[in-house]
Amino acid sequence: MSGIKSILVHVDASPRCESRLQATRSLAEQHGADVLALYGVVPRALQFPYAEGMSVQLMGELAGLDDARRTDARKLFDQAVAGGLQRASWLDPVEALSMRDFSRQALYADLVVLGQRQRDQLVDSGVPGDFVEMVLIDSGKPVLVVPYIGTQGSIGHTIVVAWKETRETARAVVAALPLLQKAERVHVATWGREQDGRHDAIVAHLGRHGVVAAPHHYGDEPGDIGAYILSAAADLNADMLVMGGYGHSRAREWVLGGATRTVLEAMTVPVLMSH
Repeated sequence: MSGIKSILVHVDASPRCESRLQATRSLAEQHGADVLALYGVVPRALQFPYAEGMSVQLMGELAGLDDARRTDARKLFDQAVAGGLQRASWLDPVEALSMRDFSRQALYADLVVLGQRQRDQLVDSGVPGDFVEMVLIDSGKPVLVVPYIGTQGSIGHTIVVAWKETRETARAVVAALPLLQKAERVHVATWGREQDGRHDAIVAHLGRHGVVAAPHHYGDEPGDIGAYILSAAADLNADMLVMGGYGHSRAREWVLGGATRTVLEAMTVPVLMSH
């Protein structure tokens, strides 16, 4: 791994965007990375099923609201830059950005920073409810999801790796190596038969990369593994969780694995996932 040199962060006009930019700043400072901020929402007109039948006046009013929302997002970015976010650029596509285009831009970043969906959020951000899933699965790039409750200061000092012998988790660990190498404490949480030795193997693997990790074996794998992963992260005072992201697309929807869905819904610390 050559390190994290470019970070793509999703920006919108929601209050949660500020926490996303703060987390991005922390990571960029730790790794000397360039930051690309890309605004992405669904235009208001496209949120209505019968948009083609709208009057010219109504379409113009909706476009004005879109412009205002975009302006508010740019203000949040400018405030972050004024507050110390360095080496940051605002990507402003000429045409309206589709959410698929965001996944395409993610292909050119080492890490993508997104925000957790808040189900009871009353403010209309224009961000699809399955945006995280779409970028995670569609781009195949490592994604750091920031919880909507925000973060407590800098992140990446105490990291928990939820290890499972799958390609998704292995990819997540590879993507997280630059973070793990700079962390003060790294814990590896495993479930399953202890005699399998999977926790010894991953600890040894990390050691070859200069990462000293403490193993924690929690017995047989429970049914709701996602809840246990979050519990382990809380018990170990983690400020970041690393795990595989499981799911696939089906008939224009994103179907997530149980653990991935649980963690994305109930996370309280940033989670780095890879599909």
